[in-house]
Amino acid sequence: MAKQPSDLEFSLDEFGHGITTVLRENVVKVTFPNGGSQDHSKKAGEIIPLLLFEGLWRFETDSEAATVYWSGTAWTGLRVESKAAPVLDYLSLRRTEKGAYEEIQRLLEELKETEQQISEMNARADDARKDLQAKAAAHKVAEEEARKRQAEAKAAAEVVKQIDSRRQAVEAKRQDFHGALMRARDVLSEEAAKATAERAEEIDDSKDQRLGVQAAGPAAV
Repeated sequence: MAKQPSDLEFSLDEFGHGITTVLRENVVKVTFPNGGSQDHSKKAGEIIPLLLFEGLWRFETDSEAATVYWSGTAWTGLRVESKAAPVLDYLSLRRTEKGAYEEIQRLLEELKETEQQISEMNARADDARKDLQAKAAAHKVAEEEARKRQAEAKAAAEVVKQIDSRRQAVEAKRQDFHGALMRARDVLSEEAAKATAERAEEIDDSKDQRLGVQAAGPAAV
């Protein structure tokens, strides 16, 4: 059987009959399956003589009660109930108290170490969280700076575009002015040539007139 009581032992003899052996001197009250009972005063090692028949049997000593079923071939379903808790002597109690105190102190030390480890882990977690926050802030600043530079580059490109557009307009106006200047110079050249020709013609006409007057003067005299 898996467990035996401290005062009794249930087993089988060489013929397969169930026997109950008393382990220490005691008065054993036996209750039969039909409800009847009988007391047996036995010394340690003696066997309680019983004519077993199938059913639930109960054996009681001064410290425990055992209930067990006899099937005709085996003991089964053993249950043991203690009637009274054992009384500890003073030294045993002191040893128990000392052991309990030492166990409590050990657990307190383990608890202290565990709390220290938790504190260190929390500190490392706080440092990691702060580092992550700092990196996130730096990343945000870098993103803001990148957006700012991108906007500045876009604005600068727009300014360059405007300057190039204005340069092209100025260049077109310069070419128009140059063309107009060349045309005006051509006109002035033509006018100057025309005026020179007319002046030369006037001079020639004046000479012809003076020569004609000179030629007519002696004849008239």
